[in-house]
Amino acid sequence: MPEYCEASAQYVLDFIGCLVHAKNEWAGKPFTLLDWQIEPLQKFYGTMIEDEDGRLVRQYQYFYEEIPKKNGKSELASALGLYHLVADGESTPEVYICAADRENADIIYKACVYMIEHSATLSRRLRLVESQRKIHDDSTGGILKV
Repeated sequence: MPEYCEASAQYVLDFIGCLVHAKNEWAGKPFTLLDWQIEPLQKFYGTMIEDEDGRLVRQYQYFYEEIPKKNGKSELASALGLYHLVADGESTPEVYICAADRENADIIYKACVYMIEHSATLSRRLRLVESQRKIHDDSTGGILKV
């Protein structure tokens, strides 16, 4: 039976809140989630079930949200990609940015790079490998790649 874990959901929201926006007039300002972003994230990251070993794990494995253009999807995807690279508890995370074409994937990648460059913590921890469009976490061996 699923149960809601507010701490799990809040952990993700707090991580995102430590980042900065990467685009437009919000560039460099603290990442503030929009109302439409908060509830689905809380549901996705806070709804837990017990696994076969008795541990609480996320019930949902896939997050899908359909939103019109210019509503912050790319920046949210960037923030979540960085969360899964450094804060989700995976031993060697692999995060892939996939899109209809490389140009669209690069939008998300460039937002990740901007967020890293404007975070003292992330810029110390993560290494950019621009020639491969990859971000490497030397402490875990994790990667985020287009």
